[in-house]
Amino acid sequence: MKLKMVAQKVKSFDCFFSFLVCVFFFVCLAVGSPYFFNQQNILSLQASIAPNTMLAVGMMLLIIMGMFDLSVGSIMGFSGIFCAYLLTRNLPVIVAVLIALAAGAAIGALNGILVAYAGISPLIVTIGTQFIFRGLCELIMTSELAVSLTGFPASFLEFGNTRFLGLYPMTWIMLLVVIIFQVILMKTYFGKWFYYIGGNKSSATTMGFPVKGMTFLAFTISGLMSALGGVMSVARSQAASRYLGNGIQVDILIACVVGGGSLLGGKGGVAGALTGTIFLILLDNAFNLFGINSLFKGVVIGGILMLVVAVDGIVALRRMKAQGKI
Repeated sequence: MKLKMVAQKVKSFDCFFSFLVCVFFFVCLAVGSPYFFNQQNILSLQASIAPNTMLAVGMMLLIIMGMFDLSVGSIMGFSGIFCAYLLTRNLPVIVAVLIALAAGAAIGALNGILVAYAGISPLIVTIGTQFIFRGLCELIMTSELAVSLTGFPASFLEFGNTRFLGLYPMTWIMLLVVIIFQVILMKTYFGKWFYYIGGNKSSATTMGFPVKGMTFLAFTISGLMSALGGVMSVARSQAASRYLGNGIQVDILIACVVGGGSLLGGKGGVAGALTGTIFLILLDNAFNLFGINSLFKGVVIGGILMLVVAVDGIVALRRMKAQGKI
């Protein structure tokens, strides 16, 4: 019976709002700017959407469980720079990429251990790892080592710059990842555990759900997805940058909330993570194409976030009243 209720929650989720907003922006940009369908602009959109969506997928799993990860940007930057270092040390491309992904997953696992088993707040833990690995990025990229982080193998550069049916390999990987995780969340009992734990953690613990193990797993996946986004970005830009992923965690969090995730837990989906990410990228693209002062971007995004959170809070209050909790 409990799992049936979870299934109903999962089925009730949709990212219709963010999807409609994306369509609206798409139409406005297509009609209002002659440069929107310019090949360079379309490719630029892909290069932003694919890595950011990887981070949003990992973040959405945590949001469904009522948590978040503020270290995703630092993990993205560190893993991307680490991958660049390994590539310049003549390691095979696949080996360098796998080690960089493992490094990101290990950082996520560290977050998971401290949150799940040490009982430390996700806010404190992920702020700590955010500063640690952002500091490492700065140290590496301001040292003599940064000079040698160039000249990547051709096969790695092809991963970031070749196209199949008009899409980068990273875009195809992004679509595959979104489909896989969406199917897991929607169609498997394992996926529904995320919703049940996020909706009622104490009840899930009482019923014997592996709350600590699922928390550890969610943080590890978040680290892995962040690392994948970092590797994608380095392959596309053909260079490692000290600014890679800097401050992106706020945009990713907003994308997940706009895409249907609830900061209260128990709600969301990776399809929403994708549409929320596309929404923010299109918004940024609109500011560029229409020549609007970028300083207004923060005002607009902040207003949208407040609106979405307010609506989410109202819906949550009505749900609690209907259940007789208040």
